[in-house]
Amino acid sequence: MEIKSIIQLAFEKIHFVERYQEFVTRHHHKVSEYLAEYDENEMIALMKKILHRSDVVHLKSEHSFIIRDDLMGLHLVFGVSLVHGGADVYTNISRDNAFLGGGSWARVYRGILGELPEDSLEVPFPRPDYCSLIEVEQLVTEAFALYEDFLRELVEQLETEK
Repeated sequence: MEIKSIIQLAFEKIHFVERYQEFVTRHHHKVSEYLAEYDENEMIALMKKILHRSDVVHLKSEHSFIIRDDLMGLHLVFGVSLVHGGADVYTNISRDNAFLGGGSWARVYRGILGELPEDSLEVPFPRPDYCSLIEVEQLVTEAFALYEDFLRELVEQLETEK
């Protein structure tokens, strides 16, 4: 099976569509309630605590906090971009600097549903949002649990293909 199909299957096996819908529904607020700004150092410390990792990287220009994993010849990036109360969660999978799959979870969600062609430049929705640091912590904790489930399923699918 082609690696892109394995990635797609891993997302499907963890019931990504249903779980992402529930995730976004739990983290949706009125525009006036958004947390517009946050302290960078406080957010880095929070991400390290949530992700139980010391290797959290802050990509300041993208307002993203990422971690990287190498798994069975694949390079994975889990990231959360926090801008003006909106969160974009993403997982990028590559091998030898070639993008293989993943991307914004909103795009993955719509792609699995068949609503978004892979090469579309359309802005993908829905996305979660947040109104406080407590909600950022809840949002990232849930997203990271989903990422870890995806990793476990991806390993299982890759081992099945051996």
